[in-house]
Amino acid sequence: MAPAGTELDVSVIIPVAPGANPSRALAALRRGIPRGMKVEVLTVAGTHPSRQRNLAANRARGRTLWFIDHDALATPRTLGRLLGAMRRFGAGIAGGPNLASLPQGRAEAVAAAVIGSTVGSPLVAARYGGRSSTGPAGERDLILCNLAIDREEFLAAGGFDPRLYPNEENALINGLVRRGVRAIHVHDAPVRKPRPATLRRFLVESFRYGRGRMEQIWVAAAAGDAVFVLAFAAAIAGLVLAAVHPWLFAVAASAYGTAGWRAARSVGAEPGGRPTAAACAGWLAARHAAYAAGMCWGLVAGWRQRRLRWRPMQATLRRHWPGPVAMRLVDTVSCRIGSIAKEA
Repeated sequence: MAPAGTELDVSVIIPVAPGANPSRALAALRRGIPRGMKVEVLTVAGTHPSRQRNLAANRARGRTLWFIDHDALATPRTLGRLLGAMRRFGAGIAGGPNLASLPQGRAEAVAAAVIGSTVGSPLVAARYGGRSSTGPAGERDLILCNLAIDREEFLAAGGFDPRLYPNEENALINGLVRRGVRAIHVHDAPVRKPRPATLRRFLVESFRYGRGRMEQIWVAAAAGDAVFVLAFAAAIAGLVLAAVHPWLFAVAASAYGTAGWRAARSVGAEPGGRPTAAACAGWLAARHAAYAAGMCWGLVAGWRQRRLRWRPMQATLRRHWPGPVAMRLVDTVSCRIGSIAKEA
């Protein structure tokens, strides 16, 4: 183990929800650490992921912070490719795609197909494998479950704004890019995560992302948000069209659903075969409807996020040291943390 105070190459930060088990993520990490690289792994158990990440970032000793989720499985070359791209491009931010794990059921396969398609995720398709080359990126190309950031830049920016969860990385990336920090999307450095296993979870996730996007616009608006405002306006126009000319809306929806199925069927696979056209079209419509509903909620209530204050939260940070055989637990710290990185 490196002596206390020694700077390391990378600190891997994993927020852990109550009852969640990060053992598979830790095992995948251990297999993917390049030889000779000094790495620590910090898992933080708590109830608010962005605040947990801020706590770990303050305690980290790595020059680079790599944020992944407790259920995100890195490939053996993911970490090496992210750091290599950061050096090659002189970047302070690098991220790879979030690909679907092998589906465990039909519903999960449909969710994977819809989320991974360009029609299902039209403005953020790069996050789910929609880009085929490595190069400059913005917040729409990067996702927090597979994101590397220079630690000094992260702390200087104040860490993640917990008011914006689950869109906190978008505002941080926008702020860092405005300060001149270069961001890179590394198309061949993925992690794999399971997709929602039920329609209800699928809808809740889509709703939360829509709400978070509008809350981000209220709290930390950026020029690039205009495209989401236009998409929101298009969704409202679709609802008006459905009310005034339902037959015309049905024709447009059918064409869009068919396009979605064609895009999705090349992404999703399941033990029993590919998702059906009807399933993809239905889940595609549900995804966009839930996202639009979330944006409506965020439009009405998002202004309150600007004045939101957080009470201290109890969290448990565990520091792990990767060994040749297993991931060894080094120390455990329980503490109460505040709302932003400098308070942790």
